[in-house]
Amino acid sequence: MKVVVEGGVHIRVAGDVQHPLLVLLHGWGMTGEIFDPIVSQLSERFRVVIPDLPGLGQSEPALASNGLTLAGLSRQLFEALTPVLTDKAMIVGWSLGGNVAVQLAADYPENITGAILVASNPCFVERPDWPTAMPKSTYQSFSEALQENPDKVLQRFALLQVKGDPNARVLLTRIKKLLSEAAPAQLSETLRLLTCDNRPVLHQLQQPILHVLGTEDTLVPIALREALAESYPHHQIRTVDQSAHLPFLSNPDQFVQYVWQFAAQCLCKSVL
Repeated sequence: MKVVVEGGVHIRVAGDVQHPLLVLLHGWGMTGEIFDPIVSQLSERFRVVIPDLPGLGQSEPALASNGLTLAGLSRQLFEALTPVLTDKAMIVGWSLGGNVAVQLAADYPENITGAILVASNPCFVERPDWPTAMPKSTYQSFSEALQENPDKVLQRFALLQVKGDPNARVLLTRIKKLLSEAAPAQLSETLRLLTCDNRPVLHQLQQPILHVLGTEDTLVPIALREALAESYPHHQIRTVDQSAHLPFLSNPDQFVQYVWQFAAQCLCKSVL
C-alpha cells in the first residue's frame, strides 16, 4: 500500500490506478487502518484512498484558527486529497466520517459522485426534533471525562462500538490495538464536531446517498432508520444484522456487496 502525506494529511492508497476512486473516511478517535480488513476486497475494483482525518491518526492537527468546523475540515481534507483524486470519486464515511463525507459531497459536488454513510447520524446528539440520537447528558459526561482521562474514555468508546455484536471480542481486540498505536492530536476538538447538526447539509445533496446501519448499534440506534426514511425519502437505507457500530467489520462480505451495488449507480465507469 502506497503512503503519501499531503498538507499534513496521512494518506494510504491501494488498487490499480485505472480503477474508479473510492475514499474511505474513519470515525472519531480512530485511524484509517480500521478499514484494513476490507481494503483487499475493495481494491479489486477500486483505487482505494484512505486518509487519516486531520487532527486524528497520523495526520497533523486540523487548521482551525477560529474553531474546528466540518466545513473547515472538508476544505483542508479536499486540498490534501486533490493530488491523489485524479478523477471523480465515491466516498464512504463511517460514524463521524459520515458527516465529513456529507460536507465534502456538498462542498465539491463535481468531484463526489455519491456517498455511503455507515453507522452515521446527521445529528449525533439529540435535539427536540431529533430524538434518535445520543442523549445530551451522555455526550456531556463523555466530553468531560475526556479532559480528565483520554485513555480511559477511548477504552470505553471501544466497548460501546462493539456492544451487542456477536463478534465483539474479536472486534474489540482490533480496536484496542489501533487505539494503542494512535496518538491523535485533537481528540477534544474533533469530538465537538459530533454536536453539529448536519441535517440541512445532507438535504442539499443531489448525489445518490446510501445509509448502512447495524441492527445492534448502541451509538447510532437502528431506530434512526425510520427518521432517515421520513426526512430523506430519496436516500437508500440498508442494514447489517447482528452488527453494532462496525458493520463493515461485522459482516465484510455483505458490506462490500452493498458497495458494489451502490457504485454501479454512482460511477460512470462500471465496476461490476
